[in-house]
Amino acid sequence: MATKVMVSFPDEFLDEVDRIARKEHRSRSELVREALRFYIGLRQEQRLPGANPFVRQALMVQDRLSHTALGTGEDSTADIRQMRDAPDGAYQTLADRDRQIGRELQRRLARITPIRDLRVFGSRARGDAAPDSDLDVFIELEEATPELRQRISEIAWEVGFEMDRVISTVVATRDDLEHGAMGANPLLLHVEREGVRP
Repeated sequence: MATKVMVSFPDEFLDEVDRIARKEHRSRSELVREALRFYIGLRQEQRLPGANPFVRQALMVQDRLSHTALGTGEDSTADIRQMRDAPDGAYQTLADRDRQIGRELQRRLARITPIRDLRVFGSRARGDAAPDSDLDVFIELEEATPELRQRISEIAWEVGFEMDRVISTVVATRDDLEHGAMGANPLLLHVEREGVRP
């Protein structure tokens, strides 16, 4: 469920927000939501010692190994090998349900446009999501018109409604990443660091 809030900005700041939103073919609301998510994520990382992804991975392996019963023939190095061999070098923490939702979104989007890359990131990719957390999805396209971006938002809403999950999308083109402001967006560091392909 979304709640509208009223926020006041200085005119010059709002002009800059609108300029960036137009350049990235996004709405003002999308840009402000993304900025707030990024800020909150940074604050949480500063407060939580376990927010470092490598610390989290080590704790997960330690926890799993501690539950391995001696004498069962189970290989206690299996989790370490899984971490080492995981795609993109990332230890996969994405829940099966979220992976299924990501695949369904990707399947429907592929009907309307070629997808260069699609990754789930944020709390659901890290494995520390609350029950009502959004499913944050980064989508890279070769090119995108404002109409296509709108259609992607609609499909994300449809999939989310059907599968009981709020899906928040970040759509970028190759040109956005190589020559636009999106290429310097710190959000991409989160996508690269914790993003999981469903």
